Amino acid sequence: MYLLLCSKHKVKGLIAVCAIVTVAFVMMPQQQLERFKTAGEDSTSISRIQLWDRGLELVKKYPVLGVGYRNWGVAQQEHFGLDNQLLPHNIFLECATELGYTGLAVFMLMVVFTFANNRRTRAMVQSTGKSDRFIYYMTYGSDAALVGYLISGFFVTVLYYPYFWINLSMTVALNNVASRYTPDEAKTASLEFVETRGDNAA
Repeated sequence: MYLLLCSKHKVKGLIAVCAIVTVAFVMMPQQQLERFKTAGEDSTSISRIQLWDRGLELVKKYPVLGVGYRNWGVAQQEHFGLDNQLLPHNIFLECATELGYTGLAVFMLMVVFTFANNRRTRAMVQSTGKSDRFIYYMTYGSDAALVGYLISGFFVTVLYYPYFWINLSMTVALNNVASRYTPDEAKTASLEFVETRGDNAA
């Protein structure tokens, strides 16, 4: 959907997406449809809401630095007497609980930096007059990946997974490449790299 919003063909894309969603809904098994009907009432949903409530209580108690890195389970046991190690299933709440509002602010700044840096990279590529399409579209891919990560992160615990950090590194790398080469130079460098690999393989 993010790439659709960035596309020049928004109307056609939206029609295609609606058609695909309609077909998928019609062909969806009855068991999956029942899960949609009971959303918010099943044991999994109730359990997550309880975890979020406890997380918010911990944030109120430790707002600045949180309970400590990877200390969610320890805090659950000490403050609520719970022996289970269920994670919060929300990266924003996990970050605020374990690292405080300080850590959450730093995390959100990195998110904003990623989008802003990709935007600068696209502007840099376009300013040359001969856009390097690979770098240009890679930045959109990076943006879309981050959007997907943030949306899924609202329901699963992936704060410390490597995906976010790899994407952030790729964003910086793309910007460095765009600032170092003109499109023609980048193409020449890519061809030289391919030829070098071919010679080494031979």
